[in-house]
Amino acid sequence: MMSDDANKTIIALDIEPNPWIRDIANAKRWQLTHLWFRDLPMGIKPKGALVQNLPSSGLVKKLQDDGCQVVRVGNLPHPDDHKLPAVLPDVIAEGEMAADHFHEKGFAHLGFFGHIPWDNGELLFQGFKERALFLGLKCHLHRFRQKNKSVKKSSAIRKENEFKAWIQGVPKPIGLLAIGDGNASTFCAWTEEIGLNIPDEVAILSRGNHQNICECMMPTLSCIELDGPGKIKAACQLLSSMMDGTPPPKEPILIPPIGVIERESTSVFASVNPTVATALKFIWDHFDSPISVEAIARASHLSSRQLERHFKKELGRSINEEILRKRLEEAKRLLRTSSQPISKLSPLIGIGSHTYFHRIFLKAFGLTPSQYRESFY
Repeated sequence: MMSDDANKTIIALDIEPNPWIRDIANAKRWQLTHLWFRDLPMGIKPKGALVQNLPSSGLVKKLQDDGCQVVRVGNLPHPDDHKLPAVLPDVIAEGEMAADHFHEKGFAHLGFFGHIPWDNGELLFQGFKERALFLGLKCHLHRFRQKNKSVKKSSAIRKENEFKAWIQGVPKPIGLLAIGDGNASTFCAWTEEIGLNIPDEVAILSRGNHQNICECMMPTLSCIELDGPGKIKAACQLLSSMMDGTPPPKEPILIPPIGVIERESTSVFASVNPTVATALKFIWDHFDSPISVEAIARASHLSSRQLERHFKKELGRSINEEILRKRLEEAKRLLRTSSQPISKLSPLIGIGSHTYFHRIFLKAFGLTPSQYRESFY
């Protein structure tokens, strides 16, 4: 029989177990009990719970009736999130990031295939569209009516036919955002079936990064990587504070995405100006070494002044601004994914001075490199 002290540390889980939760639980001396395959053991009343269930679920109500503090660790927002403390991915920020990715690639046209009524894609499209408009891009939307009793064809066949007709009719090249890796893989298949090339005519970006899908497709799928560890860390911090008596926030805690993992499905420069595309490729291939505007211009067979003018017209930024943007994006990736000492990073991204790297990173993102890395651990 467990003591009262032990009972106070029990955390019930109705989410997929993973090492992030176990590491935090060990550090906090929590005892975990998993509810995927059984109810709570007899006589056990956990002090806290991390669940995927919605506020209306029987499990949530039972836990709360027993005095348990409950936090929902969700994948998408829900209208009842005000009824149950929740930690969620920032879906609007994901849409904004997708638009930024296509903009950096030189796309003028973006696309989104949604549903009537809206399903889980509404907030993703909202962020995608608003950011596209801010960047001066054209966003094309098609919404498929999921239930149409007047049409005898199956919903799946109608959806495929509508998608194919729509994607054929939109301007090319176009950057297409899918709500998930499964949808993206289906869109890839339908796009290729009608003879359109990926990524040259239709570049496809997914949300999620399930590697068994993204890396096993032909072409492989680019994706917006969600911050799973960050979401778990925030959920555990929230649960811990609630168990200590701190009132929960009135709105869900939103976790921004980590970044775009580029694979073959968006590996293209879609600028309508081939000279700018050539220059972009040169920058992306050589950003980690000292490069000058003059060298980029020579590779593009233009004068520096001519190339600058094309850059400003096509991308709205200068050549040097693009070099710096690419270097800082690579710095962020290395800070997230490697254990390289920060003092060793600047040469890896083509910046000779660590002091200068620290200064421009802080100016660009409002965080020092060390603060940025710490936010992911």
